[in-house]
Amino acid sequence: MWLISCFAAICFVGYSLSLRLEVKTEDFNCSERIVPQPCNWRYLTYFPNQFRTGSFENVVVSVFGFSYSVAVNITLKDSSNEKIYLSKIFDVKPEILNTLPLYIDHDAPSSLKLTLEGRGVIRNRVWVFKNETNYISVSKLGLNVLIQTDKPVYKPGQTSFASFELPTSEKPVMGIWKIRAEIDGYSATLEVEVKEYVLPQFQVTVKPPGFISKDMDEISTEVCAKYSYGKSVVGVMTAQVCQNKDYFNKQDYCLQVVKK
Repeated sequence: MWLISCFAAICFVGYSLSLRLEVKTEDFNCSERIVPQPCNWRYLTYFPNQFRTGSFENVVVSVFGFSYSVAVNITLKDSSNEKIYLSKIFDVKPEILNTLPLYIDHDAPSSLKLTLEGRGVIRNRVWVFKNETNYISVSKLGLNVLIQTDKPVYKPGQTSFASFELPTSEKPVMGIWKIRAEIDGYSATLEVEVKEYVLPQFQVTVKPPGFISKDMDEISTEVCAKYSYGKSVVGVMTAQVCQNKDYFNKQDYCLQVVKK
């Protein structure tokens, strides 16, 4: 299998508010004949002229004239020092548009150099192509930092759950506290309150029957306990029912009732 290098019609296009168009056409001998023949394959690629951090940027590549898929290697280098930032190989199918995603992290340099190199087979021969663009600006986009706690108010010694545990002291300074998170130079602040826990107020109402007959075996009484905001109180009720003393009973007769 022979290795033959050839450049066909090459088009690098940048799209955004401003467009960059670079077209290269070079005549190379693409056969072993005495009379040189023009290349019968070509490729096209285009991509944004500005990349944004924290997102995927697509490089679109099309190859024509190849019988099988072409291995395309895309390399991003720091324009200032030629240090490789990212390198990835894709399998590009011929005759169609292939979208090749590249993730640009927040630590990307301010400008990048993109190199595209392909290797494909035509009639048992390996053909290679290569091209590059010297400058792609990188826009540093800010992060959205969100802090969320499980409650707005905490009591001393209580643990708050976020993406990590944040225990408070047993004897903290009461009042408003601030939680600050910082990621890659971006920060967010959330205020929470720490104060002593005070039981909420609730009201107990008793609805006895309108009268009590001596021959009654049971006396039904409704007892209701609700917080000031309307929710029922869950707990144990202890009630005492007494019969006041009279001429026949020299002392009060009381009965204690416990209910959950």
